Amino acid sequence: MGSNAAGAYYHFLEDDKVRLIAVEAAGEGIHSGKSAATSVLGSGIIHGSKTLLMQTADGQIVEPHSISAGLDYPGIGPLHAHLISSGRAQAISITDDEAAKAALLTNRIGRHHSCIGISTCICCLRLFTIQTRRDHCDLFIR
Repeated sequence: MGSNAAGAYYHFLEDDKVRLIAVEAAGEGIHSGKSAATSVLGSGIIHGSKTLLMQTADGQIVEPHSISAGLDYPGIGPLHAHLISSGRAQAISITDDEAAKAALLTNRIGRHHSCIGISTCICCLRLFTIQTRRDHCDLFIR
């Protein structure tokens, strides 16, 4: 959940027909101690901004974990924090294993190599289509 997602969300913020889904890295599991699932692991202040943040009870930042470079950050930006906290966006956490399996699947089916960050989104789409019993899912990538 970073600036690329914020740019993609921007055009749909006022459109209630569009479901905003934020995908975050859950590492070895949300409550494993090796996660980067910032939306469910707390809130606090980092770099002068109040946001959803991984920290200890006494306010020390917790080291995040993800096999994906760039997804292992202990907090999220204020826009994402607001969208998730207000219920406008839903956060879905994808483990390293789930992301790796999605990467292997896209490599096998599409014959192209996807990075783990993109694979977390592909895994989320697969879970979404299973949960909603849809045989397809409209996809917008910016």
